Amino acid sequence: MRTRKLIHYAGPLALVFLLQCGAKLSLPFNQARRDFKTDLIDPNLRDPEPPETPPDFIDLIQYETELGPMYAYLVVPETDSDELRPAVIWIHGGFGNGIGSTVWEEQDPKNDQSGSAFWKRGFITMYPALRGGSGNPGVQEQFLGEVDDVIAAGKYLAERPDVDPARIYLGGHSTGGTLVLLVAASTKMFRAVVAFGPVADIRSYGSYGLNFSLKDKAEWQYRSPIFWLRDIQCPTWVYEGEREPSNFDVLQEFKKVKTNQRILFFSEKGYDHFSILAPGTKKMADRIFMDSEWDPTFDTHPY
Repeated sequence: MRTRKLIHYAGPLALVFLLQCGAKLSLPFNQARRDFKTDLIDPNLRDPEPPETPPDFIDLIQYETELGPMYAYLVVPETDSDELRPAVIWIHGGFGNGIGSTVWEEQDPKNDQSGSAFWKRGFITMYPALRGGSGNPGVQEQFLGEVDDVIAAGKYLAERPDVDPARIYLGGHSTGGTLVLLVAASTKMFRAVVAFGPVADIRSYGSYGLNFSLKDKAEWQYRSPIFWLRDIQCPTWVYEGEREPSNFDVLQEFKKVKTNQRILFFSEKGYDHFSILAPGTKKMADRIFMDSEWDPTFDTHPY
């Protein structure tokens, strides 16, 4: 999993500039992104190597997408109950679209990006590799076609005989958090979405490692969640720590343009961009596992 440098969103003046930009921002996100044809710098950017073989308690599966079968890890905790079970898709941070041993190796509680709190709590948990990653078909588009891959992973879970299709959740961290916000603007299939430490403007990541030109306004606008908050269709929680390193200022910029009541923002003074994950995922796993009647106005701080 490739790491990235944290670069914060540029602030209020940049926000004004962003909202004055062109592109088809008046269209619903689903329509806008499907009408848009990206111009990738490397049309062959992909990792041909299949994912590592996981330990016995994790299954290496394939799920169907518009590009063909793609790899994923799937954790199905043992249970004595025949009841349908809740499920979570977890998208980790970094670039590359692949999956690896972070899922099962022991993690530092100050930087636990594994999402393991969900399967330890009893959730069926899916870690999908996306297009161009871990031997999957397609090319890495970064925050564009990957939206469809995550939705395809959700459909895979919904069709499983052991999953409650009304209780499928989506979570992600850092670049994964940015991606899940775009997914939330594209579908209402998830019961709730949790984004840890996303950015508002994709240019915050800098040009290194991106497969599209930041000089093209449309390329970064269609990948920047700040423009599409209005289209988010399910309860969505955005979290970040307030200590550096952090994207805490991004939450403030999101709040300035937010009109969608489905989105709620939380921050925690004692945590940074990474340390918030261990307590945050555990608290969220505990709360949503017991969920039976979802309240979209949920506004209780999880810490």
